[in-house]
Amino acid sequence: MIESKMPPSDFVKLSVRSRLGAYKWWFWVLLIVGLFSAFLGVYRELNNAAASVLKTQLRDLPTFHFQQIVLAADTPASDAAGRLGGSASMPAELRPYVMAGIFFIIGTITLLSLGVTLFAQQEKKVTVASDLLKTCLGFFIGVATKLF
Repeated sequence: MIESKMPPSDFVKLSVRSRLGAYKWWFWVLLIVGLFSAFLGVYRELNNAAASVLKTQLRDLPTFHFQQIVLAADTPASDAAGRLGGSASMPAELRPYVMAGIFFIIGTITLLSLGVTLFAQQEKKVTVASDLLKTCLGFFIGVATKLF
């Protein structure tokens, strides 16, 4: 395993405390920065959602959105998109919630993978969880580069 100092066959024989110390320092830095960037991403997206709801309420657009939904339900997607002057995609009001949900799910998967890596006794489980953990860290590195 790249992020620890030993192969998985030796890693699974260690206690949890020893496993924590077996990881390289940069792994912990990336994990902390990655989870922090996920937290900031969720916070930012939910703040955008709150601002979007406030703008919608101030402009009294809920009636207009209801008319769009009814119109879109009566016509094919491509035709409805053309009539509404946009594309047949997710409404802008839902985007922050979807993004926050994605960050939350990937953050949860990261923490669960870390738990399996630290507590599992089978070499195969540790290897799979470690690979998933590295993939999630890569995602968070990408998020962190977009946030800052």
